[in-house]
Amino acid sequence: MSGVLPALGVVLGLVGAAGGATLKEGFVVSKWETEDGLPENSATSIAWTPDGFMWIGTFNGLVRFDGLEMEVFDSRNTPGLHSS
Repeated sequence: MSGVLPALGVVLGLVGAAGGATLKEGFVVSKWETEDGLPENSATSIAWTPDGFMWIGTFNGLVRFDGLEMEVFDSRNTPGLHSS
């Protein structure tokens, strides 16, 4: 569990970073917003799965990100989710 909190801080920092993809201290920092496929600009949770997907939880849906494309799962397109 100790590895989750630093990872969450890094990703939330990436989501909140200003100015698109930039190089900062040897890291590429990218920012994703609703224009990039997120259902909203705030993340409530995040997880990386062994198959390489990043899962981002928001109040408006769950997002599966493969590094290139975001797929949103919400109550409209996923019957098992009773709310977004």
